[in-house]
Amino acid sequence: MPKVIFRKAIFSTVVRLGLPALLMLPLGAALPAWANSGVAVFSPTGTVKAVRQVRAQFGTPMVPFGDMALADPFTVDCGVAQSTVVAGKGRWADERNWSYDFERDLPAGVACTFTLRTDVKDLAGQALTGDSSYRFDTGGPAIVEATPYDGQPYIDENQIFVLGLDAVASEASITANAYCSAEGIN
Repeated sequence: MPKVIFRKAIFSTVVRLGLPALLMLPLGAALPAWANSGVAVFSPTGTVKAVRQVRAQFGTPMVPFGDMALADPFTVDCGVAQSTVVAGKGRWADERNWSYDFERDLPAGVACTFTLRTDVKDLAGQALTGDSSYRFDTGGPAIVEATPYDGQPYIDENQIFVLGLDAVASEASITANAYCSAEGIN
């Protein structure tokens, strides 16, 4: 596995040349040519509720250490969601880690795509490899409160149920997905 070989190579360099020689290497120069220069980790992906932050970790250094004011590496598209709902901004945490902080938790029904800008290169000037687009959504409305509550021992035969949702549900969605079942009733 390349990561193990890389670690062994660094260890043998430290043993052979001494720690001062390793410390004199410029930042990023110790990375071998086969190191992945793309996005190593992107989170979140898939369906995730209440997203407040998006995080990308790159395989190679992207910005000089201490210069965290460089441009965002991604364009952000959250579709038809209101701009006030998806407002946020990106920032570099260090040379490899970038995050996008939304001003508030995203509500249900929002889908966002983060696409790497085509002009983004790593600190060594190399074009990024691997995936260039990442997507997540916050899912549809979910029940956050119910009256009567789940497991309540006494339910009237003419019971009215009141449900609190985390987002507005359309009539079509309710018709297609909502149901009520009672166990042990013939």
